[in-house]
Amino acid sequence: MVYSDKKILFKEFLSKWGESFNKIPSILKYLSTYPEIAGKLEDFNPLTIDELNSSQLEWVSLVAQFDNHIEKSFFKNYWVPIQKNGYDYFIDLSSELLPLFEVHYFFFEPYRWYKQYIFKDLSQFLIDIDQSDFSIEKHFKELEDNKWSEINDFFKLSNVIVSS
Repeated sequence: MVYSDKKILFKEFLSKWGESFNKIPSILKYLSTYPEIAGKLEDFNPLTIDELNSSQLEWVSLVAQFDNHIEKSFFKNYWVPIQKNGYDYFIDLSSELLPLFEVHYFFFEPYRWYKQYIFKDLSQFLIDIDQSDFSIEKHFKELEDNKWSEINDFFKLSNVIVSS
């Protein structure tokens, strides 16, 4: 896709999602003050604020080019990738809660992409993290348990036998 077409798509994106998208730089800046969060996310290297617009421009144009029905139905242009060199972690602008999630691919039939929410309500998380009774360790342990439960459910649906 030529750059001028990418700019048109990005302009359309901003006209619909710009108000929410403008919140992302301050969220990224705040998240960067908690290195223990990045340390819990696999291969996570967050975007800088300066990289955000060009990253989103590329993301919006990539989503517009998907031709596989699995990708076309799953990925959305209103997701904001927040990591360098990959599309694993996103913030969803379509929800006022601005959930932060990771995407994974289940590589057995029925093939599918799926989300693992890291924080379903990013604003609430940013409040909770500063509370003395909040445990990042516990939060990420629960996420890991939920992930494996979901994967096991997918395996049951696919009739794949997994030996342990």
